[in-house]
Amino acid sequence: MMWLWCEPIWTSQKPIITTWSLVRHAPNLRLGQFAIFIELLSKVELNVRKREMDSHLRHLNDQIALGEKDFDVLKRQLKKKRSNCESARQLQPGLETQLGDEEMHLRLIQDEKTQRMRQHTKLRAEVS
Repeated sequence: MMWLWCEPIWTSQKPIITTWSLVRHAPNLRLGQFAIFIELLSKVELNVRKREMDSHLRHLNDQIALGEKDFDVLKRQLKKKRSNCESARQLQPGLETQLGDEEMHLRLIQDEKTQRMRQHTKLRAEVS
C-alpha cells in the first residue's frame, strides 16, 4: 500500500493531487484513522482511474460503432455494384448477337451501295 502514497491522481493531462502531499498535510491522525485515510485516498484514486477507463472505453466503443457503420455502407455499395455487374453480364450475350446482326446489315448496305455506285457510273457512261 505504501507505493500508492507517491502516485499522482491523474485527470486527462496533469495530476490534480498526489497522495503523498495529502498524507504530508494531513493533521496528526492516529494509526487507525491514518489507515482509513489511506484507504479513502486509494478509493478516490481508483474512482478517478475508473472514470478515465470508462471514458476511454466509451470513446473506443464510439469508434467501433462508426467503423461498423462505414463497413455497412461499403458493404451495401459493393452489393449494388455486384448487382449492376451481374445485370451487365446478363445483357452481354444479347448485345453481342445484336452487334453481329448490325455488322451484317452494315455490310449488306455497303455492298448495295457499291453495286449502285457501279450502276450509276455505268449509266453515266452510257449517257455520255
